[in-house]
Amino acid sequence: MSSLLRFAFGTVQPDVDLRAASWALLRLLKQMDFEVQSFGSRSLLTTLDGAHVATGQRARHLDSWTMSPEVCVESLLQGTEHADVAVIEGSYDCAFDGPQGGSLDRLCEWLDLPRLAVVDVRRLRTTGLPKLLAEVDGFFLDGVSSVEELYRYKTDLEAIFQAPVIGSLSQLTGVRTAIHSIPAGTKPPVSLCDALAHSLSAHFWPEALLQAAERAACGVAPSDLFGQFVDLSNHRVAVAYDDAFHSYFPDTLELLEKRGATLVDFSPLRCESVPTDVDVVYFGGGSIEQHAAALSHNCCLRQTLKQHVRQGGLVYAECSAVGYLCEEMVIDDTSHRMVGLLPATAHLQNTTCQPVPTQTTFTQDCWLGNRGDTLRGYHTNRLQFECRPQVETFSRTHAGDPCLIGYGAVLASPMQIHFAAQPERLQRFCRPGSPITSVAR
Repeated sequence: MSSLLRFAFGTVQPDVDLRAASWALLRLLKQMDFEVQSFGSRSLLTTLDGAHVATGQRARHLDSWTMSPEVCVESLLQGTEHADVAVIEGSYDCAFDGPQGGSLDRLCEWLDLPRLAVVDVRRLRTTGLPKLLAEVDGFFLDGVSSVEELYRYKTDLEAIFQAPVIGSLSQLTGVRTAIHSIPAGTKPPVSLCDALAHSLSAHFWPEALLQAAERAACGVAPSDLFGQFVDLSNHRVAVAYDDAFHSYFPDTLELLEKRGATLVDFSPLRCESVPTDVDVVYFGGGSIEQHAAALSHNCCLRQTLKQHVRQGGLVYAECSAVGYLCEEMVIDDTSHRMVGLLPATAHLQNTTCQPVPTQTTFTQDCWLGNRGDTLRGYHTNRLQFECRPQVETFSRTHAGDPCLIGYGAVLASPMQIHFAAQPERLQRFCRPGSPITSVAR
């Protein structure tokens, strides 16, 4: 890790949209011939993976709340095997008013990350300087209206904090409007990322950035922590992947493959059957509500899923994909017939609430864990369930909402769960009867 340039890139103001600044920096570094890997500082899948377009690599995730320090270090090492630069993005603690889950500040401590603070100068004009970090290694100014404004704030910040401004992005009203208009579940066009990078290149000081990043001189040797877990050779996992199901943590899928599992993609929108001879069928979240009618009409796939369960196979779904496994899913007062593996009705809520960090405890045994085990994730609150009596609830939130429900070999959770962050759970996901290797938190 000593040769890897790495730094935290985060907002210090509440509710600031980091996407324009982030995509601009990632794209410009890529254009400068750096191999860049972006990480989110919380285990939350975004609806727009602009980092993928900007760098060519899907965003990964580090999370001080769901991961132990050892797993966090190992995840960084695994995710940057072919990278020159690691950018860990998010919001610093000073930008949060409520529960946040993963902490970018704590990741900075665990991974010895230099701290770059993104400051939206449009807010400075009315509110003045926000509460800043105790230590800051550089600034990125966003939303600057003129060269005069840039150098005024650059002079003030560098004099007060003795830390350089490494770059500045102008207001770019049209580009920012375009970002907000991109449909969820799609990718921004390359031309948009190029426009952001071009704007940043006019006022970018790469030497200052590299000097800040090189402060993290201490290397961390790989521990092969993930190599201690069960060998998954001859284990096959069918992964639903198409326009309706596309939200997966790449770290989790990669870890499954590294431990020997075979992943087989299939499309619930287009395929008439699930892949044969698979142990688990895995449904991630996505844009189920946009494709509910088409999914409802795929009767052949519905029957093969039921046959898979009758033959002893396992099924797991999370987030909005839970609705797909139910008997019906109600969207805007319209009912859509779904698979029926869960005797329940799912009601999609019209809510924009942010996912809530949730720790839940298993109240009874299931193939994902034993009574008393804990599970951490981010509860999305997008679905409400009317469950028939035969549906079992294996864990709940403190407010009583279900976190994990099931019926026979079928398990489903409305939470986003990063299994690679909790490898002991991933072992049970793949080999329900295998012993669990403990990972200290």
